[in-house]
Amino acid sequence: MSKRRIYEDRNLTGTEAKRRHDDLCASIDSEMDEAFGSVNERRKEAASRSLKSFIDAYMLGFVLEEKPSKMTYKAIDELEKALLDNRPVQIQLPRGSGKTTLASIAVLYLLSTARRKFAVIVSQNARSATNILADIWRMVIEESPYSVDFPEMSRPFQICNGAYRRRQTFRGISTALTKNATTIVFPRLLDENGNDLPTSGAAIATRGIGSGIRGLKFPAPTGRPDCVLLDDLLDAKSAASEDTNEKLLSIIRKDIFNLSSGRKLGVCMTSTPLLPDDLTDRIRQDKAWKTIRYPAIIHYPNDILKHPEDGLWHRYFEIFDGENERDKKHLESLKFYRENRTKMDEGAEIFQDRFKRSDGHISGIQALLEKRHVIGNSAF
Repeated sequence: MSKRRIYEDRNLTGTEAKRRHDDLCASIDSEMDEAFGSVNERRKEAASRSLKSFIDAYMLGFVLEEKPSKMTYKAIDELEKALLDNRPVQIQLPRGSGKTTLASIAVLYLLSTARRKFAVIVSQNARSATNILADIWRMVIEESPYSVDFPEMSRPFQICNGAYRRRQTFRGISTALTKNATTIVFPRLLDENGNDLPTSGAAIATRGIGSGIRGLKFPAPTGRPDCVLLDDLLDAKSAASEDTNEKLLSIIRKDIFNLSSGRKLGVCMTSTPLLPDDLTDRIRQDKAWKTIRYPAIIHYPNDILKHPEDGLWHRYFEIFDGENERDKKHLESLKFYRENRTKMDEGAEIFQDRFKRSDGHISGIQALLEKRHVIGNSAF
């Protein structure tokens, strides 16, 4: 309806006519109807069954460059259970395992499938928290199979094209979406009967552990947080500080656990142990928490376990150290490993088989054991 025709309607006052015109200009009904009609329902249903399925359907080749390992998928299952549990869970993962990316995907999955409504992500500082939100925002705003199958989460933001303060309505009500440096509030959308969709008003808030965490709340239908992810709260400096470890533990107990104001709250902490008696170690010893550990090397090779002082790996590192002393490339040690790899690798199991041939490695266990040899067992 044109503006002129609205104003010519004799049954409307000037104010009412202007309001109707504004509502028509702000409406995204036609765009959303088209988007809902493009959803691959079979793919969406299959992807919504589990976090693993969600990752396989939408994140491979988009957010994740390669398919997760068998052990990573096991950790992914534990991560999903932890964020839906009412007992706090700590998942300890090795460095470089992509735990922050997996945690970000997990939060988006839970909100997109309406398993959780309001997630809070807490990191070691505000900058890290902002980076996590930026990762999630990329998944939401970019054109991808995810945005096609979850238009209720993505399409209103895409229509806004950055103008998040612009008036926008769907079926006569404001979508009330929000996007800033610390928060995403997803669109409020109604079904054909005028009821909120399960994902209406879902929200993510990010905070640094030292910033204000108490009192987080949004108007209905969002409410208070029902899910908290504590992501990698320690660095080398904070792990070594007695005062910092005590302060962080106090914030978790006094502030984090009271975010839901008495409602059920899923709390999951992803971490990498750094020092004895650091925050991760203290939480591991707390019987109120469940801790699941995934070391970089799950099982050491039989050769190391049975022959630590005179086995094939011992000989390998003798050659390796000799090359270092002569300032030579590690060609002889690599040749030795190639010739004896079957026996040297027997019994080994690692979290992820990551290595770079440009670094002179031909397997993940070789890369990890070299790192352990160079930096020492305690640092590893």
